[in-house]
Amino acid sequence: MSSTNLFRLRSDGRGISLRSTEPLAIDEQADCLQFATQAATPAVRPPDPDRFRGKCIAITSLNPNPKKQERQRICVQSWRDIGLEVLAVNTAAELARVDTGLSNLVHGHVNENTTLEYAKPTQRISSILKAGRQNGIPFILLNSDIEINGDSQVITDALAEPHKLTIGVRYNHEPGQSITAAEYEPWGLDCFLMTPDLAATVPNLPFGIGKPVWDYWLPHHFRSHAVKFNWIRRPFFFHERHPLGWSQAEWNLGARWMQEFCGVPLAQSSIAYRQTLNMHSNESKQRAAI
Repeated sequence: MSSTNLFRLRSDGRGISLRSTEPLAIDEQADCLQFATQAATPAVRPPDPDRFRGKCIAITSLNPNPKKQERQRICVQSWRDIGLEVLAVNTAAELARVDTGLSNLVHGHVNENTTLEYAKPTQRISSILKAGRQNGIPFILLNSDIEINGDSQVITDALAEPHKLTIGVRYNHEPGQSITAAEYEPWGLDCFLMTPDLAATVPNLPFGIGKPVWDYWLPHHFRSHAVKFNWIRRPFFFHERHPLGWSQAEWNLGARWMQEFCGVPLAQSSIAYRQTLNMHSNESKQRAAI
């Protein structure tokens, strides 16, 4: 079965459609049902800009497209509200295009070593992790269009297990829609919390942030190094749906790299592979707390 047959762009441009679907893993089904049956907005702590000072930061790469900046400003502000300083890794030209409303929320880190194989130059995951390591404390790698809304105790809990890679799963909603109507994302992954020591093990490969397969490659790398996973599956990371930001050709490129560099034939069993990640963790503590 080819990747073109398995993954097709949806007609509305918002994601992928599957020729056939597979059921979610049991633990993911439970989390989807748990949120669907809760009518209340997730608990939110009052803004606390010092909560994680010296303990954890957020790191991302900004999209300099003017049409994307207001949404990113809202998202980055939500990170700052729970006490995360924000490091934005971009080229100098990209940072120069970011408006002050957004740039005032971040510390810019200039990196010109981008991946050129995509439709446009894209920051490498390895370069972003290298910048994060230089701060000497744990950090959360997020896509810049992820909004945080919920009790940040989940980050405190993750920091208590520094030997694990923490993976956050997002909930998707339509523009202008309440987050209580957001839907659990069963495939893509957007948020990774790790220590500098864990990040130091990641090789300099061309996978770029916001492009297909980087979010599978990263947990694959850590699993191959016997690093356990801690999952944040409760509603905490939110994503406003938007037209797709990558092409089928870029997905095929990411799948080819997974085969070439990691020996993983991702194009043959992408959904099944995503579900295998669920088995590489110790989640009893988190599930008991939900």
